[in-house]
Order: sequence, then structure tokens, then C-alpha cells
Amino acid sequence: TDITLKSGNGRVFYKETVVDGSNYAKRLDMSEMPAGEYTLEVENNSTFTAIPVIVENTSAVIKNADEVTIVKPTISVVGDKLNVAFADQVTKEIWVSIFDNDSNRLAYEKVSADHLKRFDLSKLDNGQYTVMMSTEGKNFIQSLSLKK
Repeated sequence: TDITLKSGNGRVFYKETVVDGSNYAKRLDMSEMPAGEYTLEVENNSTFTAIPVIVENTSAVIKNADEVTIVKPTISVVGDKLNVAFADQVTKEIWVSIFDNDSNRLAYEKVSADHLKRFDLSKLDNGQYTVMMSTEGKNFIQSLSLKK
């Protein structure tokens, strides 16, 4: 699990990877941080959570009511087909791109939450490919190896 505290412009103030443990606590000294809006991000293999944090002169307020959790879409290869599925009922759509090893975009398509999307990989050569799935301003990237 990756835990990151970022400013509104993306500057990372804190980053840690927690290897084992569902129960985790950490006290951060934010007294030297500039006042402003920050985001606490928690990401693991299946979800991404962003929690707004407001830092003022003498305090930091976590805005739990504005927390956003995205369950990552999942991919699977069955034969010469790539299946993209939603793991939750909240996400409305994702954009799926497939890139080859030279970063050429081979596919780009919007996938709605109401169905599983299947991409035909039969015309692709053996090799490494990258699948990028974008939803709610967040990109999820997975590698794909084709061996026929």
C-alpha cells in the first residue's frame, strides 16, 4: 500500500510504502507546511483513495466527507481477447488505451459501467503491451504480455 501526501500542485510532502498490515497509524508533523489544500492518497492493488486535507496556521483538517475511493478496473486475457471489467457499481465509465512497446496507441475506447468490454488481440504480434485505464482523473496502468 502506497501512502502519499501531496499539495494542490502535486508536490509530494510525504510518501511511504506499507508492506504488511491492514492496521496502520502514522502521526505527521505538519506544523512547518504552508497553509493550503493537500490530498492524502492511499493506493493498493485494488483501490485508490484520495482524502482532502486543509492545512491552516495551527491545524490540519481532514475532510472525510469529501473522500473519493475508486475501485480499480480489472483486466484479464482469455485466448486472444482482453476483458476489461468494473469492480464496483460507482464508477460510470473508463477510457481504455492499449499501447505497444514503442508507445504507439493501438486502441482507445470509452467503456461504460453497464457491461464488460472485450478487445480483440488476435491481430497483435507477440510482445509486451501496456493497458492504461483512466477514470475520474486517475490513470491505472498494467502490463500485458502476449505469447501465441
